[in-house]
Amino acid sequence: MQPVLNNSNQLWIRVMMCTVFSMVFSIGCQPSSDSSSTAQPAQSDSHGSQHESVESTGSQEPRRVEVFKARRGLVRDTITLSTTLEAQLTIDVPAVVPGRVEKVHVRPGSVVKAGDPILTIDRTDLRMVAQELELAWSDSVERAKTASIDVEEAAQTEEVRRLSFEKAERVLQRLLRLLGDSGRRPISEEEVETARFARDEARIAHLTAQLATRKVRHAKTLAELAVERSQVAWDRARLDLERAEIQAKIGGAITYLELRPGEQVRSGERVATIVDPSELFCTIRVPQRRVAQLRVGQRLEIEAETHPESVFSGTVEAIIPVVDPREGTIEARVAVTDPHERLRPGAFLSARLVLAERPLALLVPKRSRLFDGNRSFVFVVRQGKANRIEIDTGLLTTDDIEVLPSTDGLEAGDQVVIRGQSRLRDGEPVLVNSQAQESEIAPANDSGANEDRPSGSAADTETSKSTREQGDRVDDGRSAKSASRS
Repeated sequence: MQPVLNNSNQLWIRVMMCTVFSMVFSIGCQPSSDSSSTAQPAQSDSHGSQHESVESTGSQEPRRVEVFKARRGLVRDTITLSTTLEAQLTIDVPAVVPGRVEKVHVRPGSVVKAGDPILTIDRTDLRMVAQELELAWSDSVERAKTASIDVEEAAQTEEVRRLSFEKAERVLQRLLRLLGDSGRRPISEEEVETARFARDEARIAHLTAQLATRKVRHAKTLAELAVERSQVAWDRARLDLERAEIQAKIGGAITYLELRPGEQVRSGERVATIVDPSELFCTIRVPQRRVAQLRVGQRLEIEAETHPESVFSGTVEAIIPVVDPREGTIEARVAVTDPHERLRPGAFLSARLVLAERPLALLVPKRSRLFDGNRSFVFVVRQGKANRIEIDTGLLTTDDIEVLPSTDGLEAGDQVVIRGQSRLRDGEPVLVNSQAQESEIAPANDSGANEDRPSGSAADTETSKSTREQGDRVDDGRSAKSASRS
């Protein structure tokens, strides 16, 4: 038991000694309350100032960016429409006279000039009809000549009757004067009545001759009309003989011809179609919200699927002043220029209508644009710092965006950040990469056109997306380095 008690005493002694030493150490190391309260904030301030110094050193490190100079350039407001090409002159050639097809001179696809024969109809029956009408015309001419002779005879007879009547009148008047003169030979009443009767008979004969003259003159008129009618019928028969050879009315290409020799053709039946490809047009339908910008004389850039490597020009030549209520569009007629006659009617076209042009618009790259809600802004490098400038945007090109004149603080030549701007803050120091400075003098691909359809290609979209991702990765790496320094 003695060893156990000794061990216990030794354990308690050791515990007591540790307790005493702990109390002495705590009393000796603990400062006074005033000095403690004063020293603790000082220590805290010291740590805080050191942390702020580290943070300040990290934030003042310039962020590396790439820039592109804002510039003046051409921007166009366009709308792309689909349509079909048509020919200004397309005519159907009908058969004027019926008959049997004797000969076909051309085939579909042949190019003809105005007046070239297309096909010939058998003229046998037409010649017989023309000969009959010629004989009828000759007969009517003879009848008219006979009527003319009758008129002359009737006129002579009328003149004789007139002279007889005048003579009988003079005789009667002389007898009446003798009857009233008592100093001369007496005249009986019977002689006077006989003279009066002769005068009346002469007058009736004169009137009858006048009536006969009128009748023969009327017959002559009818005979002359018969001559004219027979002349017209004969002329028509001769014209039908000429029309038996159907000719091209215009120059162009034969697009339809299905008749063969020996087939019957009716009067008025279509035998061929001719298209003149030298004058072409198309019809476009413009949305009614764009009607205020549409006017005669506007030019278009036209692409055809048959010639995808070429761009043709067109001009608005007429605007139909009526809006289609079903589609909400207005129709315009466009003359298409094709000096080498490569286009063909019926081809599918893509027509780009230029509604407005601004040759000195202020342009910045599309990838420099950032969004804050509904507002757009860019960063401009000035004196080594990034300056945030809100912009009012207008039309788009393939690579650029128009900055409207209502925007303040942005001019042509300003260095606009195009890479590394996603985490920039207004007033933050930046360092322009040397590669970006070389890109400042690189021109844009083209002025492009602002269209109603989505602008830019898929390759452009992927390139911009890749550029943004690379910029975000660079910014994330720099942020991680700053955090590690802190």
